Amino acid sequence: MAAVGWSATERWSPEGGIDSVQRIALRDLVVSTTDAGAHELGARYWLELERCSRCLVRVRHHPDAITLVLAGMVTLFRFGAAEVRATDAIVECRFPILGGVLVERAGGFLVVAQRSDTAHELDVSVTGYHPRLAIGGLRSDRRFLYSAVQRPLHVAVSRRFLDRAARGLS
Repeated sequence: MAAVGWSATERWSPEGGIDSVQRIALRDLVVSTTDAGAHELGARYWLELERCSRCLVRVRHHPDAITLVLAGMVTLFRFGAAEVRATDAIVECRFPILGGVLVERAGGFLVVAQRSDTAHELDVSVTGYHPRLAIGGLRSDRRFLYSAVQRPLHVAVSRRFLDRAARGLS
């Protein structure tokens, strides 16, 4: 199962929200086109986040939420429970963004999806996210912090997840 292409895009909304997508083209699908496959995508993403951070950021699963906790003390993000969808064309695991110290206001989603409508692709997208580190104008110090620190970390985790999945590793 080899990857055949990788891309990343990012767009800021006028209200200060961000939409970001990291995508890889695949020769084959990585999970089954079932709800179980959708849950597997989400689980693999969280596992890669812990690996990439060398377990400095831990994923904690709760009955109705998932939290990302830095050094056992600081909740960076709080997500709602996984929302899954599976058809022949898309297998998707969505996590509503609820809060955390890196969130300016609740809203938006983290989505891990496998698409097979026209070609095989796997993507990680964040839509409608308002990062606390980016509030202020386009040239603010906080926007710089987001662009210099948080964004590259997110892209690195997503890239590693996509690359591992494309190679058939979990």
